[in-house]
Amino acid sequence: MQRNRSDSRRFDGADEDALIERVVFINRNSKVVKGGRRFSFSAIMVVGDGEGRVGVAKGKANEVPEAIRKGNERARKAMVTIPLQQGTLPHAVIGQHGSARVLLKPAGPGTGVIAGGPARAVLEAAGVQNVLTKCLGSRNPFNVALATLNGLTTQVSADMVAKRRGIDVSQLALPRHAREALAGPPPAPAAKAEAPASEAKAKAPKVEVKRAAPKPKPKPKAKPKAEAEPKPKTEAAPEAEADPKPETEAAPEAEAAPGGGAPGDRGAGDGGSGEATPEADAPAEAEAAAAPDAEEPKDG
Repeated sequence: MQRNRSDSRRFDGADEDALIERVVFINRNSKVVKGGRRFSFSAIMVVGDGEGRVGVAKGKANEVPEAIRKGNERARKAMVTIPLQQGTLPHAVIGQHGSARVLLKPAGPGTGVIAGGPARAVLEAAGVQNVLTKCLGSRNPFNVALATLNGLTTQVSADMVAKRRGIDVSQLALPRHAREALAGPPPAPAAKAEAPASEAKAKAPKVEVKRAAPKPKPKPKAKPKAEAEPKPKTEAAPEAEADPKPETEAAPEAEAAPGGGAPGDRGAGDGGSGEATPEADAPAEAEAAAAPDAEEPKDG
């Protein structure tokens, strides 16, 4: 008995056009044969609609385009639904595949997708907007992509738990952030109708309140200016009368000495005074009288 898989896993054309396709990794293999080398390619593909559905698959072929086409088709057939809660995950989980482990933690709005490589491709294709991730094991791209998908598929929402237990969601013991997420954003306050208020204002009679004119403040009295006391005039000191300088009488010119000598030639050595005295002139006259007698020629 053959099962009709194509009918249960086929999506309509509108969904196919809206799907997000990501090529995570392309690997090349070579085989040495008698005539040379033969190459083959493998492509890891991620397909999602950005609203909670995502699939991961690998395609192999001798050409890259053929490998991408095969991986795309297989990923579309392997899509699963993931419960999201306001753009993030309901709870933290560690996904595992082989030796790869990936930690997924919910985050608040505005955080973004903190992930890299294969994990980012899977989360963005699934429609997760805020999440924190950490790769704990192997870094193999295919294993990391499948470990991320495993962590997403193990997510359980509060509605699923309440339905499984047969109780209401409000009866679950949830943390505060989970209760706020379930309640959704707080409703915006209803805007007050402005029209009725304006009409009420128009109908209300206007009561004019007459206000008494403010009393003018009394101006401060000007203080009388103090009369300036007359400054005492300072009398000028009488000018000191110049003492009359005694007139120096001109010394009488020395009379010329007899014999045509200039006055003061004699007696220059006597204290330096140049005045001729009558006592000094007497011997000089005697010498002048005796001089002619001495000049007479002597008899031979």
